[in-house]
Formats: sequence, structure tokens, C-alpha cells
Amino acid sequence: MSTAAPTGVSRDGFASHGSPTSLLQPIDRHHQLTFPPFTRGLLTIGQWVVFLLGLAGLLGGGYFAVQHAQEKYLLDVGVFQDAGSALVHGQPLYSDAFPTRSGFRFIYPPFAALPFVPLQWIQEKHMQVAWTLLTVAAVWVILAMVCRRVGLRNWVLWSIGLAGFAINIEPVRTHLIYGQINAFLILLVTADALGYVPRKLRGVGVGIATGIKITPAAYALVFLARKDWWSVARSAGFFFLTAAIGALVRPAESLYYWTDEFFKSDRGGPPSYPPNQALSGLLTRAGLSDHVVGLIMVPGFILVAAAVLWGAWKLEKSGHRVVSLLLVVLGVCLANPIAVTHHWTGIVLVFPLLAALAVGTERLPQRRVLAAVIVVFLAANLFGPHYVYPHAEHYTFHLQQWLVGNAQGLSGFLLFLVLLVVAARCTASVVAMTAKSADQARKMQSSGAAQEQRAVIFPDADLSPDKPHFQRLFLQQEALLGVDANPAAFAALTEIGDYRVLDPRGKVGLQVTLFTDGQATVQVPLAYCEADQEGAKRPGFLGEMSHSELGRRHIFDARQRPEFAEAIGALITSAGRGPVSESAKDGSVIQPKVQVQGTGTRSGHGSVEVEFPLVVDLRASDSAAQAAAEEPGLMLGTWQQPSPTAAAPEAKTLGGESVTAILAQLR
Repeated sequence: MSTAAPTGVSRDGFASHGSPTSLLQPIDRHHQLTFPPFTRGLLTIGQWVVFLLGLAGLLGGGYFAVQHAQEKYLLDVGVFQDAGSALVHGQPLYSDAFPTRSGFRFIYPPFAALPFVPLQWIQEKHMQVAWTLLTVAAVWVILAMVCRRVGLRNWVLWSIGLAGFAINIEPVRTHLIYGQINAFLILLVTADALGYVPRKLRGVGVGIATGIKITPAAYALVFLARKDWWSVARSAGFFFLTAAIGALVRPAESLYYWTDEFFKSDRGGPPSYPPNQALSGLLTRAGLSDHVVGLIMVPGFILVAAAVLWGAWKLEKSGHRVVSLLLVVLGVCLANPIAVTHHWTGIVLVFPLLAALAVGTERLPQRRVLAAVIVVFLAANLFGPHYVYPHAEHYTFHLQQWLVGNAQGLSGFLLFLVLLVVAARCTASVVAMTAKSADQARKMQSSGAAQEQRAVIFPDADLSPDKPHFQRLFLQQEALLGVDANPAAFAALTEIGDYRVLDPRGKVGLQVTLFTDGQATVQVPLAYCEADQEGAKRPGFLGEMSHSELGRRHIFDARQRPEFAEAIGALITSAGRGPVSESAKDGSVIQPKVQVQGTGTRSGHGSVEVEFPLVVDLRASDSAAQAAAEEPGLMLGTWQQPSPTAAAPEAKTLGGESVTAILAQLR
């Protein structure tokens, strides 16, 4: 015999009903996460032009890079090869007896020499060609990962085309000319930061990259901004593991490196070196002495680090992880004591971001300004105009020369500032949930008291203004689906459907509607509350509605209401399903077009946050999707994708394939 909660309709028109039929069943196989393959849909003519131009750039740039590797000496990878040889033959890594063929020193930790050991057994020209091809491949993999994360359809084609542009900007060209390692480090960091590394190993990429070259330690700021303490700890743990391995292999030299060499800030050369486009280089070439620049950059470093952490925190809370990573990349380059242009390889992230801004899959505040600044930044990095400076120990300030010769650093700093403005205007997708509501939901699940939930609605009620008015207002405020620039665009959107979650106290109506413009799918969360005198002063207030059955209602952005996070958190932790709707007029049951279900959670202790992205991610692979369906801490939604009818291709109906996606998750 089931225990049913008493029925009662609150002033918002929602109630819970008991029922012998429990909806807390495992997710059906056909409800597991499935996403369209990368080949879905055709590129537009403009996108084909971009792809073909990029492909030509990839073939041409790749050919010249390989030719250079065959005919010239790649200085940096030559030093790496020397380090691997020194490690095998018992020669020193840091003294004058280091077996360098170029005259340059090895300045990385002892552990970093280990990956270079195999290089000594490959004939030099073959090694250089292989290193060059692997570098191009690394750039492509980075772009492929980012293209998927920013929602570009046909991400394989996009990444191939964008790789052709990426390898032809000056930082990557210089990287290829010298045989540098930064592309491989950015590959490790990108895989880690964008979630391609399994959650239980998250941090391994940053940790190993830091063990090879200390600078990537700064990318742990991404995890710090997410409050992902385990990934921060794993990053540190893997780094210390690399240091321990280095100490086992070369104890004395490890002691020397970490007590002496590590603290030499001039290991990469003087700040005045023209390719150094960090802030230190910009200030030095403005005529300031190295001493004065050093005094400025100490607080400057702290300010940049604080700005990066704050901006990354804002961007992470709003679900813009690629933009967050790009902000950290720029902060690392600008605040470094020395960041010559090939250290700026991570800026290749801007190519997929610019493409996503152009096709509309990445929705950001100030996106037109951001796109324009990215174009300026890429133009400066196409030619690398730092060559207008002659090599000298000290420079006097000449405005025109300073603006041209430092264009890469100046435009990078401008992009950094614009990203901070974007971050400031982003609305958080993460809302707080009390641990108490999660524990209550879990107790209900374990006691078997979880029953079918029903939300009582008034389908024939007169509403003024109606719900679409507030949905349009929400999309305008969030600058989504083009409604901010053109409010009339709202009428062209396709409404996929809606789902409801129940306020544990039964006082607030909580409804989420999904819209699509054919590219992006967006959640519009609204909360319907009884009107009171203080309502208009509360965060997230959108306006007042007159309801013929319930009276005056205040409408809010649901993310600003504590009941919303608690309701989603309870749904997730109890592994429950969202409520069906029951008509208050005749008691008929209406199944929602968007079916939602929680996947449960392993832990019920401590404070919890709910991540609720407005733009739904439909970009995971089938294998990742299946893993997500079995992973705790998620709210999954399933619906029929809109598809055009044969009679009217422009008219969209909900008759497409069934799609399941993550609509919220615990953090």
C-alpha cells in the first residue's frame, strides 16, 4: 500500500499527488543521451569558403613547415634532443658541460628531459619533420576539442579548416620554425579544462604540463574558479609526482633546479627582446628600465591574476568554459616575465570562438564588440610586426613604433579587457541549493515514499501579459537567440516544449520552456509567485501578470529564486522524474513535451550548487552520452527535435528524432 501526500492546490496552482505508480525507474535505453553526428547538416556557402581557404592554408602552411624542418635546424627541439641525450649518457643538464649543439641551455625541470629521451634515437631531419607534423596535429586536436565545445556542427570540417588559418599566424609559425613544445602543453591543458579527461583523472593534464614547463600551473585557476577542489588537488599531485620522478632520476640536479634555477626570472631572455609581447616587454620598450618594470609587474602580476580568477569564475558560472580558458591563456601570456610570441600558441582558441560567434552557437554579451576585437587581435598576430624593432638592450619611446611593434601584446591586452567586460555581464548558470533539501529528497527516495508528482494548472485561464511576453523579455535581457537585437525574432523561434519542477513548499510555480532557432537550444526558466509589495525590488523581477484564476502574480527569472535550485536539486538527488500537469478544471493529465529525470547522487552532505546552463549542450559523442546517463548528479531532459514539414519547410513541427541532453547538474 502506497503512502500518498494529501492533495492541495496552492496559490500558484501547483500541488503534489500520491499515486501507486512510482516514476523512479531506471532511464530507458532509448532515453540515453544521443546527439547528432558531426556530419549532420550541410555547411553554408560561406562556411564552405572558409573551410576551403583553411584547407589551402593547412596544406600550404604544412608544406612549408615540413620543408623548413628538412632544410633548417629547429633550435628548441634540438635542445630537447640534447637534453634527452644528456639524460641517457649521464651528462649534466644545467652546467656549462651540457652537450648543446646550438649554444642554448636547457631551462626546464629534470623531469622534462624524460619525454625527450626517444628523440636521440631518431635521425635529426626525420625527428624534426615528425615533430613538425605532430605540432600541426596537436593544433588541429586543440581546435577540434574547442569546436565541439562551442557547438559548431560538422566540427571535424570546422577544425580542419580553422587549423589552416591557425598554423599561419605568427605565434604558431614561429613555434614551428623553432620546434617549440607549447602546442603540446596547451593540448594537455585544453583536454583537462574542457572536460575531455575523465572526471576521476581531471587535473592530470595541467599537472604533467606543469612538470614539463612550470608556466601551465597557472591553468589550475580554471579549476579554482569552478571550486573543483579535487581537480586542483590532482593537478598539484601530478605535478609533485613529476618532480619526484625527476628527483629519482637526477637527485642533485633536481635540488639545484628547485632551489636555484627555478627562481631565475631571466632564463628566457631580457624583457626588452622585441618578440616578448607580455606587459613587461611593452613597458620596457616604452623606455622604462628593467628595474622599474620589475617593480611595476609585481603588483601588476597580482592584479592580472586576480582579474583572471574573477573573470574565469564569472564565465564558469555562466557556462562559458572556452571563453574562461581563453581568458586564462591571455592572462598567463600578459603577466609572464617573458612571453615571446611562440609562447602565445594558446590563442588558437579564438578561431573556433570567432566562428561560433559568427554562426550564433556561442551566445555572449557584447558579442559583436568581442568578435571585432578578435579580428583585430588576429590581424596583429598574422604578421607579427615586432620586427620593426631592432635588437637592442634599451629602447627609447616612439609612439608609432611602439604601437606597431607591440601590436600583438596591445591587442591581446585589449581582448583581455573585453573578455572581462563580457564576464561581468554574464548571468550565472549556477545557483545555490541547501543541503537540507537534498537530504530530504534522498530520505524520501530511500523510504519508498517518492510518488508520481503532479502540477495543477489552469489551461483556460486568462493571462495578461501572457507567458510569451515574459519569455521574450527574458531572452532579450540574456541576449539569446538574437532577440536582444531584434525582438521580432522571437516570433520565428520554435518552442520545443516545457517542463516543471515543484517548489518543496508549494508556493512558487516553476516552469522551464525550451526554444530553438535551428542552431542553439535555450532554456527559459520562469518563476510565478504571489504578488507582494516587495516583489519588484527582488533580484530577477521581470514584471507583473494578471491571472484570472489566481490573481496578481509576480514573474521572476527562476534562477534568482532559491526554490528553483532546491526543486532541481531534489529532483536530481531523489532520481525522480519531473511532474506531469493536471488540469484544475477536469483533472485530466497532460504529459509534458520535455520529460526530465534525475540520476541520483552518491553524497548528501555539505552545501551543493546546481549548474543550470541556459544554452543546452547537444554536442557530446554517443560514448560520452552513455556515460553521462549513468553518472550521478545530473538532470536529463528528453524531447522530440523540431523538423520542417514537407509542405512548408520553413514551418517546424515536433516530429524529429528523440534527443536527450543534460539540462542541469550538481556541482
